[in-house]
Amino acid sequence: MGPNRIPSWAACLVAAMLLGAGCRREPDASHPPGNGSLPPKGESKDDSRQPDNRPRDPNALHIELAVPRDTEFTTATGQNQIRVRARLPAGLEKARVHWDVQQGIGDSWTPVTVADSTETKIIVVAPAGTTRYQGPHPNTSELRSQQLKRERISYRVSAVARLGGRSVPSDTLRIYQAAVAVIRQEYIDLGLRRGAPPPEWLKPRAQFGTQFPKQLNYGDFEVVVAQPEFMQRLAKLEEIWKKDYGLPWQLTSLFRNPVHNRFHVTGGGSGPVSNSWHQFGCAADLQTYPPLAGGRATRQDSANARQFWDAMNQAALELDFQVEPRDRNPARPSAAFSGVGHIHVETDCVK
Repeated sequence: MGPNRIPSWAACLVAAMLLGAGCRREPDASHPPGNGSLPPKGESKDDSRQPDNRPRDPNALHIELAVPRDTEFTTATGQNQIRVRARLPAGLEKARVHWDVQQGIGDSWTPVTVADSTETKIIVVAPAGTTRYQGPHPNTSELRSQQLKRERISYRVSAVARLGGRSVPSDTLRIYQAAVAVIRQEYIDLGLRRGAPPPEWLKPRAQFGTQFPKQLNYGDFEVVVAQPEFMQRLAKLEEIWKKDYGLPWQLTSLFRNPVHNRFHVTGGGSGPVSNSWHQFGCAADLQTYPPLAGGRATRQDSANARQFWDAMNQAALELDFQVEPRDRNPARPSAAFSGVGHIHVETDCVK
């Protein structure tokens, strides 16, 4: 590798993030409906966002989303409104419209009160507790689909138009929280002090093709949040490590969604941190010493591991990474530390 060459996987990722284009599109089968992945750009798996091209019955009451992007709702202020409107049948243009709205989490439904008018607003209410997030890591498409269903907020909306003695009911509109909003909702519900990343930060992993490290676990959905500046710096660390030290390079973790970080991650050191930069694409864990085949370390193995860790720590610091301490601090027993088995590097990327 030349002294100025950036590894291909990082160059691909940076180009994709900066230019909004993927290196190579995986087949559409990588986005089966309901598997927890995001749909390709411009597509949606939510029926409520698909255009309804059926001929309209002029004598029927139709209801629809007033703003299609409203399926990207969360419970955060400014993102917690869904606008729906009624298209009144002929002869009922001045009718009073009464709405029946229910909010659903999984299989549980709760009535929601909205104003009676031709166009009305649903205020998204935060679900109580975080019980729906607690479960095993979904490591198959079926389990990811189940988790998406368990987490997402949805609505059943119907209406009745009344004028004089005439009453016309609508069919039922189902509104599902978009997959990107389901992930952003995790940041809100789990109380991350930095808030949720903007929707445009969330990218389907398949968008980056085979150049992006596929062996890593990216959490509970096939989505990554990555910061171009961080990824460029990480690529430079890889270049230095391989060129100057000639030692193995192994990424073990990049992005983690908040539920995965909170409930599914275990390992060495002090374990996951609730406000970890992994959740914003600004942290990486690197294997610092190849695991021993026999599982038992000699005194020399331990000495080698520490030298390995110290060398990578020095290289990371020279690139202005922040590095999590290797050893527990007796004066601050609750502070995070990595242990000798891996090194955690990060940058502050959310101001």
